[in-house]
Amino acid sequence: MIVADALNLDLFEIQTAGESPVVSLGSQIGTRLYVGVRQEVGKGDASALSLEYRVADFLRFVTSVVHGAA
Repeated sequence: MIVADALNLDLFEIQTAGESPVVSLGSQIGTRLYVGVRQEVGKGDASALSLEYRVADFLRFVTSVVHGAA
């Protein structure tokens, strides 16, 4: 069984390249909204929340909030 499916997520990713591992989770909420969370584990310990809202096929609004060392 795939972890993303078990957690009902559209994105579950662990990146180990670089100084610290990064865990990314994300989910499509409805047809227009995507919510993602990214957490750096270890040295930097930064976290980020991103929201993406699709207004039309050609127009999206994206915002991110970062906490900790980036």
